[in-house]
Amino acid sequence: MKNNSTNVFKNPRSEFFDVTLIYFILMVAFVFIRILSRLGAFDFLGDYASSIISIIIQIFIMFLLPVFLFKIFRNKTIKQVFKDFSFKKLNFKSVIICIAIGVLVFVLNIAVSSFFSVILSLFGYENLGSSAEADYSIIAFIIAIVTTAILPGFCEEIASRGMLLKGFNKLGWKKMILISGLLFGLMHLNIEQFFYATIIGWFLAFICISSGNIIPGMIIHFMNNALGTYMAYGSHNGWPLSDFLTTMSNSIASSSYISTILIIFIVLLIASFSLMWLVYLLIKETTGVRMYELGQELKQSIKTEAEEAGIGKLNIDIPFQALGFTAKQTYFPALKLKMFLYSSIFLGVIITASTFVWGVI
Repeated sequence: MKNNSTNVFKNPRSEFFDVTLIYFILMVAFVFIRILSRLGAFDFLGDYASSIISIIIQIFIMFLLPVFLFKIFRNKTIKQVFKDFSFKKLNFKSVIICIAIGVLVFVLNIAVSSFFSVILSLFGYENLGSSAEADYSIIAFIIAIVTTAILPGFCEEIASRGMLLKGFNKLGWKKMILISGLLFGLMHLNIEQFFYATIIGWFLAFICISSGNIIPGMIIHFMNNALGTYMAYGSHNGWPLSDFLTTMSNSIASSSYISTILIIFIVLLIASFSLMWLVYLLIKETTGVRMYELGQELKQSIKTEAEEAGIGKLNIDIPFQALGFTAKQTYFPALKLKMFLYSSIFLGVIITASTFVWGVI
Protein backbone atom coordinates (compact mmCIF):
# COMPACT_ATOMS: atom_id res chain seq x y z
CA MET A 1 0.00 0.00 0.00
CA LYS A 2 1.46 3.35 -1.01
CA ASN A 3 2.15 5.90 1.75
CA ASN A 4 0.51 9.22 0.88
CA SER A 5 3.05 11.15 2.98
CA THR A 6 6.28 10.49 1.06
CA ASN A 7 8.15 13.76 1.62
CA VAL A 8 6.65 16.45 3.81
CA PHE A 9 8.71 19.18 2.20
CA LYS A 10 7.56 18.45 -1.36
CA ASN A 11 4.24 19.54 -2.76
CA PRO A 12 1.54 18.57 -2.48
CA ARG A 13 1.89 18.64 1.29
CA SER A 14 -1.02 17.52 3.41
CA GLU A 15 -3.39 20.15 4.73
CA PHE A 16 -2.84 18.77 8.22
CA PHE A 17 0.91 19.36 7.97
CA ASP A 18 0.51 22.91 6.62
CA VAL A 19 -1.96 23.90 9.32
CA THR A 20 0.15 22.54 12.19
CA LEU A 21 3.24 24.24 10.72
CA ILE A 22 1.38 27.57 10.56
CA TYR A 23 0.11 27.20 14.13
CA PHE A 24 3.66 26.49 15.34
CA ILE A 25 4.84 29.67 13.59
CA LEU A 26 2.05 31.62 15.31
CA MET A 27 3.01 30.22 18.70
CA VAL A 28 6.71 31.03 18.21
CA ALA A 29 5.80 34.58 17.13
CA PHE A 30 3.49 34.92 20.13
CA VAL A 31 6.22 33.77 22.54
CA PHE A 32 8.73 36.14 20.89
CA ILE A 33 6.44 39.16 21.34
CA ARG A 34 5.64 38.25 24.95
CA ILE A 35 9.33 37.84 25.83
CA LEU A 36 10.20 41.17 24.21
CA SER A 37 7.44 42.74 26.25
CA ARG A 38 8.77 41.30 29.52
CA LEU A 39 12.26 42.54 28.62
CA GLY A 40 10.89 46.07 28.27
CA ALA A 41 11.21 46.39 24.49
CA PHE A 42 7.84 48.18 24.33
CA ASP A 43 8.27 50.42 27.37
CA PHE A 44 8.78 53.45 25.12
CA LEU A 45 5.08 53.18 24.24
CA GLY A 46 4.17 54.15 27.80
CA ASP A 47 0.63 53.50 29.00
CA TYR A 48 -0.41 52.21 25.57
CA ALA A 49 2.18 49.41 25.46
CA SER A 50 -0.21 46.66 26.59
CA SER A 51 -2.93 47.68 24.12
CA ILE A 52 -0.52 47.95 21.19
CA ILE A 53 0.99 44.54 22.01
CA SER A 54 -2.52 43.04 22.07
CA ILE A 55 -3.32 44.61 18.70
CA ILE A 56 -0.08 43.28 17.18
CA ILE A 57 -0.75 39.78 18.52
CA GLN A 58 -4.38 39.68 17.42
CA ILE A 59 -4.30 41.38 14.02
CA PHE A 60 -0.89 40.36 12.74
CA ILE A 61 -0.20 37.02 14.46
CA MET A 62 -3.66 35.51 14.94
CA PHE A 63 -5.35 36.90 11.81
CA LEU A 64 -3.14 38.14 8.98
CA LEU A 65 -0.35 35.59 9.41
CA PRO A 66 -2.54 32.44 9.33
CA VAL A 67 -4.70 33.77 6.47
CA PHE A 68 -1.64 34.78 4.43
CA LEU A 69 0.33 31.57 5.10
CA PHE A 70 -2.68 29.32 4.45
CA LYS A 71 -3.30 31.18 1.19
CA ILE A 72 0.32 30.69 0.09
CA PHE A 73 0.78 27.11 1.31
CA ARG A 74 -2.51 25.85 -0.13
CA ASN A 75 -2.47 28.06 -3.24
CA LYS A 76 -5.87 29.61 -2.47
CA THR A 77 -7.54 32.93 -3.10
CA ILE A 78 -8.57 35.02 -0.09
CA LYS A 79 -12.20 34.20 -0.86
CA GLN A 80 -11.41 30.47 -0.85
CA VAL A 81 -9.51 30.82 2.45
CA PHE A 82 -12.50 32.36 4.20
CA LYS A 83 -14.76 29.72 2.70
CA ASP A 84 -12.41 27.00 3.97
CA PHE A 85 -12.51 28.63 7.40
CA SER A 86 -16.32 28.12 7.45
CA PHE A 87 -17.53 31.68 7.04
CA LYS A 88 -21.23 31.44 6.26
CA LYS A 89 -24.26 33.67 6.59
CA LEU A 90 -26.04 33.54 9.94
CA ASN A 91 -29.70 34.42 10.35
CA PHE A 92 -30.88 36.87 13.01
CA LYS A 93 -32.41 34.20 15.23
CA SER A 94 -29.10 32.34 15.34
CA VAL A 95 -27.28 35.55 16.30
CA ILE A 96 -29.63 36.07 19.26
CA ILE A 97 -29.16 32.44 20.34
CA CYS A 98 -25.37 32.87 20.16
CA ILE A 99 -25.54 36.00 22.33
CA ALA A 100 -27.55 34.08 24.93
CA ILE A 101 -25.07 31.19 24.77
CA GLY A 102 -22.25 33.68 25.30
CA VAL A 103 -23.88 34.96 28.50
CA LEU A 104 -24.24 31.42 29.87
CA VAL A 105 -20.69 30.53 28.86
CA PHE A 106 -19.49 33.58 30.80
CA VAL A 107 -21.39 32.48 33.91
CA LEU A 108 -20.07 28.92 33.68
CA ASN A 109 -16.60 30.22 32.87
CA ILE A 110 -16.53 32.09 36.18
CA ALA A 111 -17.25 28.86 38.02
CA VAL A 112 -14.64 26.90 36.06
CA SER A 113 -11.91 29.55 36.34
CA SER A 114 -12.62 30.03 40.06
CA PHE A 115 -12.35 26.29 40.63
CA PHE A 116 -8.98 26.05 38.90
CA SER A 117 -7.75 29.22 40.63
CA VAL A 118 -8.42 27.55 43.98
CA ILE A 119 -6.63 24.40 42.83
CA LEU A 120 -3.60 26.41 41.67
CA SER A 121 -3.48 28.38 44.93
CA LEU A 122 -3.44 25.11 46.88
CA PHE A 123 -0.24 24.25 44.98
CA GLY A 124 1.29 27.59 45.93
CA TYR A 125 0.74 29.47 42.67
CA GLU A 126 0.91 33.24 42.84
CA ASN A 127 0.41 35.58 39.92
CA LEU A 128 3.53 37.71 39.62
CA GLY A 129 2.21 39.85 36.79
CA SER A 130 2.22 43.61 36.65
CA SER A 131 0.82 45.41 39.67
CA ALA A 132 0.55 48.83 37.99
CA GLU A 133 -2.55 50.84 38.86
CA ALA A 134 -5.27 50.18 36.30
CA ASP A 135 -7.04 52.88 34.29
CA TYR A 136 -10.84 52.57 34.58
CA SER A 137 -11.79 55.50 32.36
CA ILE A 138 -14.32 55.24 29.53
CA ILE A 139 -11.53 55.49 26.95
CA ALA A 140 -9.65 52.65 28.66
CA PHE A 141 -12.85 50.58 28.69
CA ILE A 142 -13.41 51.07 24.94
CA ILE A 143 -9.80 50.13 24.22
CA ALA A 144 -10.16 47.07 26.45
CA ILE A 145 -13.33 45.96 24.64
CA VAL A 146 -11.51 46.22 21.31
CA THR A 147 -8.33 44.45 22.45
CA THR A 148 -9.84 41.79 24.74
CA ALA A 149 -13.23 41.09 23.14
CA ILE A 150 -13.66 42.28 19.54
CA LEU A 151 -10.21 41.37 18.20
CA PRO A 152 -9.84 38.03 20.06
CA GLY A 153 -13.40 37.07 19.19
CA PHE A 154 -12.58 37.45 15.51
CA CYS A 155 -8.84 36.84 15.17
CA GLU A 156 -8.41 33.94 17.61
CA GLU A 157 -11.34 32.12 16.04
CA ILE A 158 -9.69 32.48 12.62
CA ALA A 159 -6.54 30.67 13.79
CA SER A 160 -7.88 28.29 16.42
CA ARG A 161 -11.20 27.25 14.89
CA GLY A 162 -11.25 28.26 11.22
CA MET A 163 -7.75 27.16 10.27
CA LEU A 164 -7.22 24.30 12.70
CA LEU A 165 -10.57 22.62 12.12
CA LYS A 166 -10.04 22.87 8.36
CA GLY A 167 -6.70 21.12 8.71
CA PHE A 168 -8.08 18.51 11.12
CA ASN A 169 -11.32 17.84 9.18
CA LYS A 170 -10.39 14.23 8.35
CA LEU A 171 -9.33 13.28 11.88
CA GLY A 172 -12.90 12.73 13.03
CA TRP A 173 -14.88 15.14 15.17
CA LYS A 174 -13.52 13.89 18.52
CA LYS A 175 -9.87 14.52 17.65
CA MET A 176 -10.78 17.78 15.91
CA ILE A 177 -12.32 19.07 19.13
CA LEU A 178 -9.75 17.66 21.59
CA ILE A 179 -6.59 18.73 19.73
CA SER A 180 -7.82 22.18 18.63
CA GLY A 181 -9.06 22.95 22.14
CA LEU A 182 -5.77 21.88 23.70
CA LEU A 183 -3.77 24.04 21.28
CA PHE A 184 -6.09 26.98 22.00
CA GLY A 185 -5.50 26.61 25.73
CA LEU A 186 -1.73 26.34 25.28
CA MET A 187 -1.68 29.35 22.95
CA HIS A 188 -2.57 31.54 25.94
CA LEU A 189 0.87 30.70 27.40
CA ASN A 190 -0.56 31.20 30.87
CA ILE A 191 -1.28 28.67 33.61
CA GLU A 192 -4.17 30.77 34.93
CA GLN A 193 -5.98 30.76 31.60
CA PHE A 194 -4.92 27.36 30.29
CA PHE A 195 -7.60 25.21 31.95
CA TYR A 196 -10.71 27.25 31.22
CA ALA A 197 -9.38 28.37 27.82
CA THR A 198 -8.97 24.71 26.85
CA ILE A 199 -12.52 23.89 27.98
CA ILE A 200 -13.93 26.89 26.11
CA GLY A 201 -11.81 25.85 23.12
CA TRP A 202 -13.45 22.42 23.14
CA PHE A 203 -16.89 23.98 23.38
CA LEU A 204 -16.26 26.50 20.58
CA ALA A 205 -14.83 23.76 18.36
CA PHE A 206 -17.99 21.72 18.93
CA ILE A 207 -20.13 24.76 18.07
CA CYS A 208 -18.17 25.43 14.88
CA ILE A 209 -18.35 21.79 13.76
CA SER A 210 -21.99 21.21 14.66
CA SER A 211 -23.18 24.48 13.12
CA GLY A 212 -20.80 24.29 10.16
CA ASN A 213 -20.09 27.98 10.70
CA ILE A 214 -17.29 29.91 12.43
CA ILE A 215 -19.41 32.99 13.16
CA PRO A 216 -21.37 31.52 16.13
CA GLY A 217 -18.04 30.84 17.87
CA MET A 218 -16.94 34.41 17.20
CA ILE A 219 -20.11 35.82 18.78
CA ILE A 220 -19.87 33.52 21.83
CA HIS A 221 -16.15 34.27 22.25
CA PHE A 222 -16.83 38.01 22.02
CA MET A 223 -19.68 37.88 24.54
CA ASN A 224 -17.65 35.92 27.09
CA ASN A 225 -14.71 38.34 26.92
CA ALA A 226 -16.85 41.49 26.68
CA LEU A 227 -18.91 40.61 29.75
CA GLY A 228 -15.74 39.96 31.75
CA THR A 229 -14.35 43.33 30.69
CA TYR A 230 -17.63 45.11 31.46
CA MET A 231 -17.81 43.55 34.93
CA ALA A 232 -14.22 44.57 35.72
CA TYR A 233 -14.72 48.19 34.66
CA GLY A 234 -18.35 48.41 35.72
CA SER A 235 -17.79 47.31 39.31
CA HIS A 236 -15.17 50.04 39.70
CA ASN A 237 -17.34 52.73 38.08
CA GLY A 238 -20.73 51.65 39.46
CA TRP A 239 -22.26 50.75 36.09
CA PRO A 240 -25.65 48.94 35.86
CA LEU A 241 -25.63 45.20 36.64
CA SER A 242 -21.84 45.20 37.06
CA ASP A 243 -22.12 44.44 40.78
CA PHE A 244 -24.75 41.74 40.28
CA LEU A 245 -22.34 38.82 40.43
CA THR A 246 -20.43 40.36 43.34
CA THR A 247 -23.66 40.91 45.29
CA MET A 248 -24.85 37.41 44.48
CA SER A 249 -21.50 35.94 45.50
CA ASN A 250 -21.53 37.84 48.81
CA SER A 251 -25.08 36.71 49.52
CA ILE A 252 -24.19 33.10 48.84
CA ALA A 253 -21.01 33.37 50.90
CA SER A 254 -22.98 34.68 53.88
CA SER A 255 -25.07 31.49 53.90
CA SER A 256 -24.10 28.26 55.59
CA TYR A 257 -21.52 25.99 53.91
CA ILE A 258 -24.15 23.43 52.86
CA SER A 259 -26.49 26.14 51.58
CA THR A 260 -23.65 27.74 49.59
CA ILE A 261 -22.75 24.46 47.89
CA LEU A 262 -26.41 23.73 47.17
CA ILE A 263 -27.06 27.17 45.66
CA ILE A 264 -23.95 27.00 43.47
CA PHE A 265 -24.90 23.49 42.33
CA ILE A 266 -28.45 24.59 41.42
CA VAL A 267 -27.21 27.69 39.54
CA LEU A 268 -24.68 25.65 37.58
CA LEU A 269 -27.25 22.96 36.84
CA ILE A 270 -29.78 25.47 35.50
CA ALA A 271 -27.08 27.24 33.46
CA SER A 272 -25.82 23.93 32.03
CA PHE A 273 -29.25 22.71 30.96
CA SER A 274 -30.09 26.13 29.52
CA LEU A 275 -26.84 26.04 27.59
CA MET A 276 -27.60 22.60 26.14
CA TRP A 277 -31.06 23.76 25.09
CA LEU A 278 -29.67 26.86 23.37
CA VAL A 279 -26.99 24.81 21.60
CA TYR A 280 -29.74 22.48 20.34
CA LEU A 281 -31.66 25.50 19.00
CA LEU A 282 -28.53 26.83 17.32
CA ILE A 283 -27.79 23.51 15.60
CA LYS A 284 -31.42 23.31 14.50
CA GLU A 285 -31.21 26.83 13.02
CA THR A 286 -27.91 26.19 11.23
CA THR A 287 -27.11 22.58 10.40
CA GLY A 288 -30.76 21.50 10.63
CA VAL A 289 -31.87 24.11 8.12
CA ARG A 290 -28.93 23.33 5.82
CA MET A 291 -29.61 19.58 5.93
CA TYR A 292 -33.27 20.21 5.11
CA GLU A 293 -32.35 22.48 2.20
CA LEU A 294 -29.87 19.91 0.85
CA GLY A 295 -32.54 17.22 1.10
CA GLN A 296 -35.08 19.38 -0.69
CA GLU A 297 -32.62 20.19 -3.47
CA LEU A 298 -31.80 16.51 -3.91
CA LYS A 299 -35.49 15.53 -3.92
CA GLN A 300 -36.20 18.20 -6.49
CA SER A 301 -33.37 16.99 -8.74
CA ILE A 302 -34.64 13.38 -8.80
CA LYS A 303 -38.37 14.10 -8.55
CA THR A 304 -39.12 13.31 -12.19
CA GLU A 305 -37.16 10.03 -12.14
CA ALA A 306 -38.86 9.01 -8.88
CA GLU A 307 -42.34 9.67 -10.28
CA GLU A 308 -41.56 7.68 -13.41
CA ALA A 309 -40.34 4.81 -11.24
CA GLY A 310 -43.56 4.94 -9.22
CA ILE A 311 -41.90 6.07 -6.00
CA GLY A 312 -44.35 8.19 -4.03
CA LYS A 313 -42.24 9.18 -1.05
CA LEU A 314 -38.50 9.79 -0.90
CA ASN A 315 -36.52 9.38 2.32
CA ILE A 316 -33.07 10.92 1.92
CA ASP A 317 -30.26 10.81 4.49
CA ILE A 318 -27.62 13.52 4.09
CA PRO A 319 -24.14 12.29 5.17
CA PHE A 320 -21.97 14.35 7.55
CA GLN A 321 -19.45 14.76 4.74
CA ALA A 322 -21.92 17.06 2.99
CA LEU A 323 -21.42 19.52 5.87
CA GLY A 324 -17.66 19.70 5.36
CA PHE A 325 -16.27 17.31 7.98
CA THR A 326 -16.08 13.60 8.68
CA ALA A 327 -17.63 12.04 11.77
CA LYS A 328 -15.00 9.29 11.85
CA GLN A 329 -11.28 9.53 11.25
CA THR A 330 -10.34 8.88 7.61
CA TYR A 331 -6.82 10.34 7.64
CA PHE A 332 -3.96 8.95 9.70
CA PRO A 333 -0.91 11.22 9.39
CA ALA A 334 2.53 9.64 9.66
CA LEU A 335 4.73 10.59 12.61
CA LYS A 336 6.84 13.01 10.55
CA LEU A 337 3.67 14.87 9.54
CA LYS A 338 2.93 15.47 13.22
CA MET A 339 6.28 17.12 13.98
CA PHE A 340 4.88 20.64 14.21
CA LEU A 341 1.80 19.54 16.13
CA TYR A 342 4.02 17.98 18.79
CA SER A 343 6.37 20.98 18.64
CA SER A 344 3.47 23.36 19.32
CA ILE A 345 2.26 21.25 22.22
CA PHE A 346 5.79 20.96 23.65
CA LEU A 347 6.46 24.71 23.40
CA GLY A 348 3.05 25.55 24.87
CA VAL A 349 3.49 23.13 27.78
CA ILE A 350 6.99 24.45 28.59
CA ILE A 351 5.92 28.11 28.60
CA THR A 352 2.65 27.42 30.41
CA ALA A 353 4.42 25.34 33.07
CA SER A 354 7.04 28.07 33.51
CA THR A 355 4.31 30.60 34.33
CA PHE A 356 3.31 28.34 37.23
CA VAL A 357 6.80 28.84 38.67
CA TRP A 358 7.66 32.40 37.68
CA GLY A 359 4.30 33.99 36.94
CA VAL A 360 2.79 35.23 33.68
CA ILE A 361 5.31 36.18 31.00
